[in-house]
Amino acid sequence: MAVYPGAIVTFTTKRDLLDIVEAAHPNTVQSEVVAIQSAVGVNPFQSVTPNGASYSGTATTYASVSARLANLEHGIVADTHSQYVRKVGGDTIAPAVGTVGLVFQPPVGQNVNQTVWRNQAGTQRTHIDSQGDLFVFGGQTPVTQSNAASSVADSLAAGTAIVGASTNYARQDHRHALAAGVAGTSAVGDTAAEGSSSAVARADHRHAREAFGSPVASAVGDTAANGTAATPARSDHRHAREAFGGVVAQTSYSQASATGTASTLARSDHAHGTPPPTTVRIPHSFSVPGEILVPSGNDNVIPGFFVPVPSGQQATIRLARFRTDAGSAAISLRRNGTQISSNSATTTTANSSALSTALADGDYIQIVVTSVTSNPRNLSYSIYIDYNGS
Repeated sequence: MAVYPGAIVTFTTKRDLLDIVEAAHPNTVQSEVVAIQSAVGVNPFQSVTPNGASYSGTATTYASVSARLANLEHGIVADTHSQYVRKVGGDTIAPAVGTVGLVFQPPVGQNVNQTVWRNQAGTQRTHIDSQGDLFVFGGQTPVTQSNAASSVADSLAAGTAIVGASTNYARQDHRHALAAGVAGTSAVGDTAAEGSSSAVARADHRHAREAFGSPVASAVGDTAANGTAATPARSDHRHAREAFGGVVAQTSYSQASATGTASTLARSDHAHGTPPPTTVRIPHSFSVPGEILVPSGNDNVIPGFFVPVPSGQQATIRLARFRTDAGSAAISLRRNGTQISSNSATTTTANSSALSTALADGDYIQIVVTSVTSNPRNLSYSIYIDYNGS
């Protein structure tokens, strides 16, 4: 196991013809070389594409020297540090309370300006010379307290802004004389106007406004209208609406559609009642003329039929009815080969068996004679299927 980068490995010098060189010796060197490669990383001589979002200012451990160099490039080249002011601007100097934000102090013997300020055309407008004096508007005389002027009243007359020609500057606590006026009133629909008053409005002035009005009710079918009221509506106002109406149930099929005349609204979850589903009972009969025999193989088999059940309907076997003209026979009623009823048909009277077996589309219905007594003849076997529409 490699010692580097946690420590510096110590090798023992081997002597020709005296020391035995084992596999562990070159293997140790190999492990240390791999450890060095892993610590340095891949392609440490190549730069990465700087990305400020990838810079980490809190990480203390990196996968390799390459990764650490990449983080430095992300931070320096992508300009993500906050410890210095950018040449391209965009930084704000925010010193702590009681700390000077920025100090310019030239060295002894400085004979050029400390800072120069230019306009957009590149013309110098202001500078601070080597002694720290401020010169404005290209002037040759530094701005000092001695040539400060008193404040000048302003009439607030509309016109073009003027730079002015005075060589004096205003004190930081100067004040212009301004006249304050009274705010006027406005109404809904007023057109914007610059005004002609020579007085200035106070920051906390208030315009008199029209009173709020009361909302009117609307009804189904009302036509949109701008209205003529000169009062505004409150943001939480509410219009009176028509009440919800009751839903009319349908009691029969094939009724024509109708727009209706009600002036009430239907709820979004309303439901129209519909007539109950119609039940149609259809009989299906099996007949065996002559002697009734128990089937053997494919002989004496009574063929069945397939039940059609249209989509949206349900089919249910409700009744089986049967008899013979002579003797008796045990009959098994089957659906898809599975018995659903076993009956005995005799000559006394027609017998019935109540059932409730749901059917699916394509079910195969068949009767099978399972035993006979006294030579039965002429079998009649009917089933009754109820079809219900959904």
